[in-house]
Amino acid sequence: MDFRAEQALVKGILDQDNETLKAFYKNNFHSIENLILSKGGTNEDAKDVFQDGMIALYLNLKNGKYTSMDGHGLEAYFMQICKFRWYDKVKKKANKEQSLEHMTVEPSEDAAGFDIVDEHYKIHELIQKLGDKCQTILRLFYWEKKDMVAIASYLNMESDSVKNAKYRCIMQLKKLAFDR
Repeated sequence: MDFRAEQALVKGILDQDNETLKAFYKNNFHSIENLILSKGGTNEDAKDVFQDGMIALYLNLKNGKYTSMDGHGLEAYFMQICKFRWYDKVKKKANKEQSLEHMTVEPSEDAAGFDIVDEHYKIHELIQKLGDKCQTILRLFYWEKKDMVAIASYLNMESDSVKNAKYRCIMQLKKLAFDR
């Protein structure tokens, strides 16, 4: 998807254009459904997660928390939102079942996996509190594995400036984490 098409998609979602929303659903629901089903969820879970994801996407677009990335960004961003929503739902369900049964669960490999997911979710929440520039730099460097030169080119900056900005962003992120 090119930049203009993505901007049209963003505008359509923000305007709650029925045709845009139908097309977005048609293009993305199957991927979300496959993800949820592969993780032990049901079709109903997939519908719930998709709906929750759409609400979160709309709010993030409305509040300017999303910046376009390399042409396939909005759909990849939406997939990440839905993954985090699913992991959160699984975690809440596990906590609810555990408290209902009043039992202790020994740590297992699966529990360690959910701890990792929980940490990723917490990091994602903290990153959302950073400014747009920091979010973009960290996303490009850590998730998209771009080097400093590529990030500098993308942001119209010098690579040394990007390196310094990345350092400041990491320091802000650490401060947010320790202030929790």
